[in-house]
Amino acid sequence: SIPMSSAHSINYHGKHTFVSAIWNNAHTPKHRILLNNFSTTTAGDAPPKNDGHTKKEGGNKKEKDTSDLFFDNVGKIFMASLVLVISWLIRSSKSGGNQTQLREDIENRTALDPLEIDDLREANEPHFNVELFQTLQKVVLESFPRRVCKYEDFVSVVMKEMKGMGRGDEFTIQFGHLLDRVVIAVLEGKSDRRNTSSSSSSFGNEGVANDAELPVSFFLSLLTLCVTASVSEKYDLLFSILRANNTTNTNEEHNRNDEREQHHEGTGDVDSSKITLSEQDIIKMVGHLQDTCQLPPGPQVLEAETKYPLQEYKRGSAAELVKLGKVELFGEKSKKLEDGDLRYGREDFENLLRTSYICVWGECYNPKPVIREDAT
Repeated sequence: SIPMSSAHSINYHGKHTFVSAIWNNAHTPKHRILLNNFSTTTAGDAPPKNDGHTKKEGGNKKEKDTSDLFFDNVGKIFMASLVLVISWLIRSSKSGGNQTQLREDIENRTALDPLEIDDLREANEPHFNVELFQTLQKVVLESFPRRVCKYEDFVSVVMKEMKGMGRGDEFTIQFGHLLDRVVIAVLEGKSDRRNTSSSSSSFGNEGVANDAELPVSFFLSLLTLCVTASVSEKYDLLFSILRANNTTNTNEEHNRNDEREQHHEGTGDVDSSKITLSEQDIIKMVGHLQDTCQLPPGPQVLEAETKYPLQEYKRGSAAELVKLGKVELFGEKSKKLEDGDLRYGREDFENLLRTSYICVWGECYNPKPVIREDAT
């Protein structure tokens, strides 16, 4: 008989009996345990099955982490965005305040306000017209060949010529003290009309500092404030002032301009379309228009180089206004912007003064159509 402690279970007809199966499960022989210890793999060490979902699960975990990072910090992100928006609004408000403050400062330091200019012109109409101005201009230019003079001398020449017209002693410039105020502001470098107002209504009163010389073109530009004329006629007057006082033309160009004028003397018409001015001439005129209160304050306010933490602003010089006006007139890609010898005819002169950066007499608010040249 086979003992019950045998290492093998009893097998009848190739099958385990129920008793042997229970016995084998309860009593594992020692030599089988030893063999199992030398086995290279066990059930616990079996490699995990790659079912094709491991990488995908890792990606989902990463997306979940990112999603969690956003949702976990929604409050912080919202507050940061809110702070940025508020900071931008505060910066814009303060920068706009700086711009407004500078514009108001220019207004306060302007020797004449628009209403006073209107009063000056209305007080001298209808006798102070284009014809009278041209007569006075001719006499003044003949009297000062150096194209500079003292204000006292300028007033003397103008008053003498007006009295010599035989219209009586009362034929003079009315509200002339307003012109005196502008000259005082330029001579003293001050433009606060509250400090330079004069109680006298005479033209060229003794309160004006008369010891400094100024360009004749400045005095003639000042005199245009008294003229009753259309806008087109005023452009003609400014153009004629530069043409007559022109010091930047070469002798050859100046002679050509004189020949063109003489050619039309018989008809009384000057072909100004063929007469040109240099850019320096126009910069000079824009400076005169600034000094004589003929440019509105807004267009003169330009952005300064300081942009952070707040945008700073400055009053543009005549050269800066002309430079920006050229870009607006001809276009940013125009080759004319690089032309150092660019000449301006009568039409270009008017169009440049109409640009939003110069805006003489506020004409930019009712602009004339301008054909821009993008590449010429």
